[in-house]
Amino acid sequence: MSYASSAQQAGLSVLLAEDDTSTRSYLRELLQTFGCEVFEATDGQSAVRLFEQRRPDCVLLDAHMPVMDGFAACAAIKQLCGEHFTPVLILTADRTPQMNTLCAQAGADELILKPVTPDFLQAKVRAFAQIRKLHDQLRTQRDELVSHQMAAQEEQALARALMRHVTQRDGVGCGNVRRLEMAADGYHGDIVLAAWSPAGRQHVLVGDFTGHGLQAALGALPASDVFFSMTKAGFSIPDIVRELNARMRALFPANIFLCACALDIDHVNGMLSVWNGGLPSAFVRSTSGQLRALQSRHLPLGVVGSRDFDDSIETLGISQGERIYVHTDGVAEQANSRGEPFGEERLKAILGGKGDAELVFERLEMAIAAHRGGVAQHDDTTFIEVLVNPSTAPRFVSMASGAAVGALRPATDWSLELQLEARALREIDPKPLLMRSLQELQGLDPHRDVLLMVLGELYSNALEHGVLGCDSALKSDPDGFATYYSQREKRLADLSEGRISVRLAHRALPDGGELAITVRDSGAGFDVERLAPAADSCPSGRGVALVRSFCNTVHFADGGRSCTATYRWKRSPAIEAAAA
Repeated sequence: MSYASSAQQAGLSVLLAEDDTSTRSYLRELLQTFGCEVFEATDGQSAVRLFEQRRPDCVLLDAHMPVMDGFAACAAIKQLCGEHFTPVLILTADRTPQMNTLCAQAGADELILKPVTPDFLQAKVRAFAQIRKLHDQLRTQRDELVSHQMAAQEEQALARALMRHVTQRDGVGCGNVRRLEMAADGYHGDIVLAAWSPAGRQHVLVGDFTGHGLQAALGALPASDVFFSMTKAGFSIPDIVRELNARMRALFPANIFLCACALDIDHVNGMLSVWNGGLPSAFVRSTSGQLRALQSRHLPLGVVGSRDFDDSIETLGISQGERIYVHTDGVAEQANSRGEPFGEERLKAILGGKGDAELVFERLEMAIAAHRGGVAQHDDTTFIEVLVNPSTAPRFVSMASGAAVGALRPATDWSLELQLEARALREIDPKPLLMRSLQELQGLDPHRDVLLMVLGELYSNALEHGVLGCDSALKSDPDGFATYYSQREKRLADLSEGRISVRLAHRALPDGGELAITVRDSGAGFDVERLAPAADSCPSGRGVALVRSFCNTVHFADGGRSCTATYRWKRSPAIEAAAA
């Protein structure tokens, strides 16, 4: 019978410890016939030393040897193995019953009685070789799982830190906002943002990103930045959601979007404006317990481009003491053991009626827990309440928001330049001031959204790539994306030197006009070619491409430190008719 083929496939190394010369020679020849590499020892002590040096795949020990017997050697070798599995087989001609006990106590994997036949030895070696292989595979898989688990924990830690940063930026004095948040994956991935505008209106945004963990946290960073900066600058909710949509489209692939409900609450004048894109219906509860539904009328943010985006809002009157409820789909979709969702009807029964509105949160939490039973939560759950109370509104200086000045002005030649030094760069968003000036000088209301996008992208490039020296290539993956925004925030906070100038120059044309927007910075310059997106999935560089798609010309100069975009507009017959 030939054993060569299976032996060569095994390719095992075997430690053989046998004090009898003839027996050792016989076993060595058999093992070599199987294709095994054999290391020989004549006593247990030398066998242990040889194991430390060679680390064989399998060990054969004679039970009775001088200096150290096979049982003691087996125990010592198993100690050296640690968590690695190396099969140890003890050979003996002793058939007394206590041999099995001694083998078990020593940790041996098999007791083999002499004399040993070739077929039996080959079968044992092959079997234990397979067991060792499976054990190694299991250990490797375990190590990979541990590594993945550690990576997931690190990712969650980063995501938690990012979300803390986002939520800690909540506007001062938003104590009229209560929230119930239940996390599905160890931390909460939905976002709740609240801040006061300069006009004393309260802006609130509840958002639910596709996905969980770091993906949601990375989306929360630009979303919160847009929300807080534009609210502080006096932009309206339509302006904010339009910018959020453009930012989501520019930064993320198509499968990542944000279901959101944005509120503009004028507590003093009793007006509520709502933009709901993809979240379940929000509700306004009157002081008598009646509910008014505010349904989703738009697609989520980041789904469609700017041309197709609808920023229209729903406006209704509100009174002191009324409560506004907004929630993510995790509330109604909580399922029980039969797969039945909690549902909107159960939610409405808790929110409305004559029950005490102060106890809505307690009743809702108890009802969800009772419905779900022991079923695990599979989605983040967010539920907020905003109490309408004029006394909570800060007394800011009002910014007039009437009809745009200059909407019907004829085209004229003019220029305007604004220069910001380091402190202003840290603290001021110049876009609202420039857009207001543009409205007063020329109007261009139908083109406002495009011009705001162009101005915003050019200014962001000058600030982030020029003055701050941030590298957009970092945004090629989620980890780099987080690093980029962390780097941007730190550099901006530490900025002590730097300058950006923005020049708006308009000239009249026979059929309209041409606006040139020039943004210059004092940075070291940057490679404009690196701003071109490498692929559709790469978020960096899409802003410049978007600017080029809307402007007639885009020209970079001075090593990337200066950019001029020209935008031509034509007269509207409807406006001319109205002016006449």
